[in-house]
Amino acid sequence: MTPQERAAQEEKANGAWNAMSLEEKMRVMRLHRGLRALPPNERKQINDRIDHFLNMSQQERQQLQQNLQRWQSMTPEERQHARDEFRKRRKAFEEKWRQEHPGQEPPPFLNQNGPHTNAPSSLPPGN
Repeated sequence: MTPQERAAQEEKANGAWNAMSLEEKMRVMRLHRGLRALPPNERKQINDRIDHFLNMSQQERQQLQQNLQRWQSMTPEERQHARDEFRKRRKAFEEKWRQEHPGQEPPPFLNQNGPHTNAPSSLPPGN
């Protein structure tokens, strides 16, 4: 980053910080402390997921919204069934990966929606 770009970013950050309420500032500070307390690999995973979310295309955002709506309309039994199906797919994926790539750990679950999706299209991320 050039000194001019850095100065512009700093001015933007200061403006955003100054526009925040005390409660928002306290929440940001708690989140920062919590992230700093995590092991580096977990912190990187969270940062990668946040970066991916912030850089999603409109189509990916719409898919997330549809997944959330579908998830919220499910009964607890349907949700459990979806979780079980995801676990089966994940296990099959990991077994196939280990056969094709001995000694390597499988990457995040890959499906038809792209390489950054960790859940089948019928589940919202994180479930």
